[in-house]
Amino acid sequence: MNGIEERLAALNPHQREAVTAPDGPLLVTAGAGSGKTAVLVNRIAWLIGVKSVPANRIIAVTFTNKAAREMKRRVQEILQGEEVNPVVGTFHGLCNQFLRTRHQAAGLDRYFNIMDQDDQKSLISNLMKERNLRYTELTPSGVQSYINKCKESKKRAGESEVYNHRSELLEHMYEIYERECEEQGQVDFAELILRTVEVMEHNAEVRERIQQRILHVLIDEFQDTNELQYQWMEFFGGWRRNISAVGDEDQSIYSWRGALSGNLKRFERQYDDSLVVRLEQNYRSTKPILDAANALIKQNTNRFEKKLWTGNSGGSRIKYMSAGDSNEEAEFIVDQIRAFADKGRSLSEFAVLYRTNAQSRNFEEAFGAEGIPFRVYGGVRFYQRKEVKETLSYLRLVANPNSNDASLVKAINCPPRGIGEVARRSIAEMAADQEISYWEATCALADTGRRWAKVRPFIKLINNLQSLHATYSLSELMELTIELSGLREHYEQHTDPTEQNRVVNLEELINAAAGFEQSQESTGSADILDRYLDSVVLDPGDTHDDDPEEKVQMMTLHTAKGLEFPIVFLTGLDETILPHFHSFGSWQSSTFRKSKEQEEMQEERRLCYVGMTRAKETLYFTRANRRMLRGQWENYHQSRFVQEVPRDLIELVRSTEVPEPTVINDAEHVDWLGKSVSHRKFGEGVVTDVEANVGILYLTIDFETVGTKVILSEFVSIDS
Repeated sequence: MNGIEERLAALNPHQREAVTAPDGPLLVTAGAGSGKTAVLVNRIAWLIGVKSVPANRIIAVTFTNKAAREMKRRVQEILQGEEVNPVVGTFHGLCNQFLRTRHQAAGLDRYFNIMDQDDQKSLISNLMKERNLRYTELTPSGVQSYINKCKESKKRAGESEVYNHRSELLEHMYEIYERECEEQGQVDFAELILRTVEVMEHNAEVRERIQQRILHVLIDEFQDTNELQYQWMEFFGGWRRNISAVGDEDQSIYSWRGALSGNLKRFERQYDDSLVVRLEQNYRSTKPILDAANALIKQNTNRFEKKLWTGNSGGSRIKYMSAGDSNEEAEFIVDQIRAFADKGRSLSEFAVLYRTNAQSRNFEEAFGAEGIPFRVYGGVRFYQRKEVKETLSYLRLVANPNSNDASLVKAINCPPRGIGEVARRSIAEMAADQEISYWEATCALADTGRRWAKVRPFIKLINNLQSLHATYSLSELMELTIELSGLREHYEQHTDPTEQNRVVNLEELINAAAGFEQSQESTGSADILDRYLDSVVLDPGDTHDDDPEEKVQMMTLHTAKGLEFPIVFLTGLDETILPHFHSFGSWQSSTFRKSKEQEEMQEERRLCYVGMTRAKETLYFTRANRRMLRGQWENYHQSRFVQEVPRDLIELVRSTEVPEPTVINDAEHVDWLGKSVSHRKFGEGVVTDVEANVGILYLTIDFETVGTKVILSEFVSIDS
């Protein structure tokens, strides 16, 4: 059976149960490192190879294009020798395909343009400027967030409650934005899914045709789905009820993007006859790491009860370090990595994880000072780089000048042509007054006199590129655009190395176009420019690309999801950092507010859990008593998440605080702890007195250098 039996034999009983589940709803709750991807891949292969389900009648949804490509490759590898091509993609990619072939039913222009987040924000900013809206009332980011959240909740403009002046302004901007997008043929990411759901809901002919064709729907990372994506699932898979949902609510860390961790429970309630399979065997981490992670996450409520376990009973306890300040925290990590490297460990085996990007500065400086190579994940992606976006704005105008106002604004004076803000404002005003596109307004104004002489060469350039489009390949058109626009010359003449390096990215853009052409050979050359422009928005490249050099890996906890490393440093375990300060609030306020704060704290705990379960062999907790905030040193206290890990799972490595971060269970231990810490050095001070009271250990520290005593409450809680 093309390797399927061999694959099934390698799975554990729970994985095998999920892979071979009969038709009907299937819910797989998959803990970190439990092999959920293997389950999805093998289930698709089993449906095709054993159940004889045609590959093109299966839809599998993932959250990144990289994961989709890998999933399809592995299915083809299992079914050796068979030509199989299951439909695997992201929600946005699949909805784009749906709308391209049904644009009339969706009320869209055939050549509708997809905006990325930056282009969407730019459009909103321009609309606000045209209406003289002050940023003190609304910001482009705030309007963008409001619009996207409305769409993710399946709400059009005018369908949300207006309860104050600000909400009225937001609704007003949403209405203006919707109208502008319709006129320009612009579609944002959320609109792709919303428009698809609306077509399926209101067009019975399309819905019936799709539902008759699709036999199975499989969705990965189900805990990250929002309301709109859940409804997509119901329309595409709910009719036959052959839905396989795989996820882990303990790794739901994207509520700020609209994700609903409760969708797993909702699925179980709605499909109450679903087969529920729990994957609890972890193949990644050691037992002490899993025991600590289990202890932490069990503090959360309303979750599927599961306990990760591993056949690997070895491994060391979590190593804990509390530094005097953030600089010492960074120096400690450098020392530990240096010691491991001296014993032959590769630098790429280490990951430094933090809650916010701002925390990386100390680590970057410490690694740089010691000459240790490092890589910061989550930098500017290739297709988001300035010179790349400038080039693509030209190509969007070539593809369809009347549906790309934002591209015209970006390209018309880039490189500089002496076309300033006054000219751009005139174009916008004419377009608004006469209800025409920016391109039509630009062409009209170009004929009105000498004042617009500088615009005419730009119009001629776009027209020339449009004529060349028909006879040149995509990569040749890309190269001509870079040359004729003057972008290459503009960046080559700079003396700043950073600006000169942009030329390298322009060369790489030509390579990317050539690679896309090769991948599209089987689909023909028609509309290849349109397909390419779609791809760079929907598949802009992954921040986890392989790096051939040995470097320490540095990233936020959100970025780390889905990755694994032998040795992990989970840093900044301080209250208001992890958990982040936004999860704190007025706990005496309304019931709704209190519930919201509790959920935010639970998400912070899930974020910590994700960080812990990235570690395969060794996990470090690090924190600092003092950190710089707005130019001033501020005191920080140990994170509650450290205290939620049992004492016997933590090994003290170095500390300027209490010898062991722990929950104290008896008075004798309090006495022992007090004696052991008394007269101990604490940074530049000496502990002179210790007192336990109401679950808190109080230390009196004499800082001789300044001749004063300071009381610090910190570190431990007492159960009895």
